[in-house]
Amino acid sequence: MTPEMIEVRAHFQSPNPTLKEVKFADLKKATKNFSMHVRIPPTYVGRVFLAWVEQNTLAPSKERDGIAVAVKRHIPFDKWLVSRLTTKSDIYGFGVMLLESITGRRVFFLHENQTLVDWATGIHTNKRNVKEIIDPRLEDNYSLQSVSECFSLAVRCVSNNPADRPSSEEVLQNLERIHALYK
Repeated sequence: MTPEMIEVRAHFQSPNPTLKEVKFADLKKATKNFSMHVRIPPTYVGRVFLAWVEQNTLAPSKERDGIAVAVKRHIPFDKWLVSRLTTKSDIYGFGVMLLESITGRRVFFLHENQTLVDWATGIHTNKRNVKEIIDPRLEDNYSLQSVSECFSLAVRCVSNNPADRPSSEEVLQNLERIHALYK
């Protein structure tokens, strides 16, 4: 066990850890089965749901009759609900990483109350100039066409519909083709 893991374990074994364990069933109840009616505008890759829980017991409570907590989603929602990860959810994660690499923005980036994924998808849909979203730290050490193609691939990878995401083989073929054309 690493020193970090030992420190984390010790923290949770302390009499008053800062983080508390909450049962999934309680979160489901507190968020009204993760209803879109209790959704907060997105803050990053996923959705954030507002839940109210008892301060001492963390049991679900009525609105404003306890403390508010946020449930953040880090993986594609289609897989989070069924708690099963697939190749298509891995492709989604790869697309997010590719968007972060191209834009230099973290997944937590917010622009006009949009997630990085929503923001990038909007730029792609509106066919805006890709140059304006490229991380300035890249200092023109790239082919604009190659970045544009990588950006399009990333947007396909983060499609809301898993069936619209490319396969891992297709992602690899696209990246190899882009590399061969623009190296």
